[in-house]
Amino acid sequence: MENGMVIRRACDTGKGMSASSFNAFELVEGQTYEVILPFVDFDGAGHPIGERWKYLSKSFLPYDAGLTLFIEREGGESSSIRLQDYQEAQGPVIDHFAVHVKAL
Repeated sequence: MENGMVIRRACDTGKGMSASSFNAFELVEGQTYEVILPFVDFDGAGHPIGERWKYLSKSFLPYDAGLTLFIEREGGESSSIRLQDYQEAQGPVIDHFAVHVKAL
């Protein structure tokens, strides 16, 4: 940990993750997820219970601890969910993403 930031490997693949415990770095490409506990992203957008999307890929910018999840919403619209990996931002959401979403 450096300056309150958890340093992560941008190459995390999610291999070996438990079905009941995973973080936002470990999502499976092509998998559809549903929000089961609401959360607010870096941009202040709410993600309510029942929201569904297909995970496409991620990008991580270590300088700003920025994690962007590239998704496809129902209906085929491409979108993204931006999160910041600081404890005072969305770090707890990132670390415990399985509490917020489930794989379908």
